[in-house]
Amino acid sequence: GGGARRGGPDPGSMRSAEPHNFVAEAGPGCIIAHVADPPWALGSERIDVRDYPKGTQFPDLAVDPGSGTLSVVNAQTQHRVCYVTVYDNPVLDRNGTPFPAGRATDNDGETRRCVTFILLVPPKTIVHVATLTDSSSEIDSDVQDWCRHPAPDDEHPLVIGFPLGRSEGKPGPWLCTQGEGGSLTHFFSGNLHAVDFRCDEGTELLAVGAGTVVEVSQDNTLTGVAVSNLYKWNSVMIRLDTEGDGA
Repeated sequence: GGGARRGGPDPGSMRSAEPHNFVAEAGPGCIIAHVADPPWALGSERIDVRDYPKGTQFPDLAVDPGSGTLSVVNAQTQHRVCYVTVYDNPVLDRNGTPFPAGRATDNDGETRRCVTFILLVPPKTIVHVATLTDSSSEIDSDVQDWCRHPAPDDEHPLVIGFPLGRSEGKPGPWLCTQGEGGSLTHFFSGNLHAVDFRCDEGTELLAVGAGTVVEVSQDNTLTGVAVSNLYKWNSVMIRLDTEGDGA
């Protein structure tokens, strides 16, 4: 039988300088803030286009070569999401303290130290995020308009099974590292209701119900918090058999 389950909270109501619905130890090196003035940042300022020459083109990111200040720029009229990874060299907060670094391993097996910022930046705002100890540090970024879920409290028509089985002969438990509306990657329209679990390699992956496998991705061996890694994963997609509408 089916049933209704309420969705997660509206991420627009939980903007914070602290991670929401995310276990921080699951993302070492991730620095998260969904406000313009997190306490660790160097500062922020509003953009008044009258202060700039007509036709000025604003970059998404800027690094001052003298001071090493890393700034994120949102010159648009809506919120933007900025994922920014700084590789190899220490990155300092407003007190001159290095942010804890994480590691990222790519599909070729290369591992590097890095710090990744996940920022939800308000319209017409510049956030001076941090100080680079080496202004020539390699940076990777992804900046996009925030696609907010149109109905965050929507209902799910199906009750489905749990997707994990036994690991080394044991049926769990598994740590939920990011829940619905999580501030690492679950605050977009397409994945607001996603749930992440930490499990050992080799844990049984179970179909959540009767259906047809329509897509399999299993080529990725990467791990870690680099921006490019956050957009790659292994997955199995199932179209569930239902008596009603869709799946």
